[in-house]
Amino acid sequence: YDRSPKHRQEFKMCAEIWDQFDTLWREELLADNDNRHKGMVPKKFKYGALVAASLAFFVMSMVGADVFTDKIDHPLLYATQVGEYKKITLADKSVMTLNTNSQIEILFSEKTRKIRLIRGEASFDVTKDKDRPFLVYAGYGLVRAVGTAFVVQLNRDQVEVTVTEGQVELAAYSPETKKLPLDTPPDNAPKILASLNAGQRAKFDTTIEKLETVPLNEIKKAVSWQTGTLFFDGETLEEVIAEFGRYTTLQIIISDPEIRGIKVSGMFVSNDTSAFLNALDEYFDISVQRIDQVIYLSSNVVSS
Repeated sequence: YDRSPKHRQEFKMCAEIWDQFDTLWREELLADNDNRHKGMVPKKFKYGALVAASLAFFVMSMVGADVFTDKIDHPLLYATQVGEYKKITLADKSVMTLNTNSQIEILFSEKTRKIRLIRGEASFDVTKDKDRPFLVYAGYGLVRAVGTAFVVQLNRDQVEVTVTEGQVELAAYSPETKKLPLDTPPDNAPKILASLNAGQRAKFDTTIEKLETVPLNEIKKAVSWQTGTLFFDGETLEEVIAEFGRYTTLQIIISDPEIRGIKVSGMFVSNDTSAFLNALDEYFDISVQRIDQVIYLSSNVVSS
């Protein structure tokens, strides 16, 4: 509470929102008193509780945000654990959100804003400043932006960039450069690879492997983790398990090869593995067996 005026402001905002929810719930309980005596939960109350839970999740994530000064003399490291995400706000109002099991390094100066994604995934909503480019290093790659919004995921040395707003420039350095500290300028200039506009996605390391225009539903999936949810729309069970596995310490194994290609659609809370597994059992006829920290998935359908 006392760390900064920003924290006090956000704490006050939380208190005001909870007061509003308290009033809302009291009004709904009085209005639906007869239904409650009959053992019924009014739909309006369910909806109000759902909205309250959703906004509380959002507000609490904002309270955890950190605000930095415009100049940082040395790189700052921030990380998330498995199943956690963290929102980071800088003095220039740019906002970065770290996904599960991710690590980032930040260095601001009077001339540049530098970020290094060491592992995992992060989204960036960049405040425009034409005099200080916003540079994101990941693997061998470099993403350059002035004012835009995009998501960067690092898988070993391969970088995936999805642009949700504005435009970014992609470039690549030599393999030696990725080992340099953020405060050490590289000896060679980066090789410009491509420019991406909103609605485009690219995979690259030292060269572009894939560049495509992304449908709206794909964009929604790419950023859904920022609200603590995972959205699937016809992906195979194998793809879904690979994605969900990033958010849990449990090992999930598909022990029945015949169910690997089952199509899965739905929205799940990223850090609620139990609810996800229950949904597989209930809606997709998939048997879930847990032995210690390992989950085995097989078909519930008995062959005749």
